[in-house]
Amino acid sequence: MKEKKVKAISDLFAAIAKLGLNFAENQIEKKINNDLAQRGALLFLQPTRDIVLALNDDQANNAGQVKDIILDWVNADLSEYLEDLADAGIAKVKDEKGKALLVFAADVITDVLRLITDDEEENDKQIKAYFERLIASEAFQTLVIQILLGAILDKANAKPEHRQVVQAAAQIILEFIRAKPESRNVLTGGNGN
Repeated sequence: MKEKKVKAISDLFAAIAKLGLNFAENQIEKKINNDLAQRGALLFLQPTRDIVLALNDDQANNAGQVKDIILDWVNADLSEYLEDLADAGIAKVKDEKGKALLVFAADVITDVLRLITDDEEENDKQIKAYFERLIASEAFQTLVIQILLGAILDKANAKPEHRQVVQAAAQIILEFIRAKPESRNVLTGGNGN
């Protein structure tokens, strides 16, 4: 009986790929002087090396190995790089409200990216719990009332007394949303759904 071939790529192909990756790394380090751009260009080399090794080893589960490599890379290295890239871009924004909104959005995006690429299998539950905590946070309340609603009221040239009424109403709505379902029953007479 013939033994099943496990290596998805040959030793020769793996050696050529490693040489190519080493050459690419050397060229990137020599020719890209911007640290953030260089980091971005180099970012893809390590998981590619790991994939070459996985496809050239004696383990039969190549697809599982590649999936784990990519998810680990996205969860750690790519997420961290995206945070740094967002921070660099956001630092250039002059408008403080716009900057606050961008920081909030970037944090949510990288948090969710990490959740869907971690070792937990129940992404739906994780995402639901994350957004429930987010909506209940002071940061979310500040974002909605001061940043988003504040920008709308600024654009509408709202008078101070109108601004206070609208922001108070938004505060009540947010408190209702943040309340536990059983607390909502008291306010609505419903079942909390």
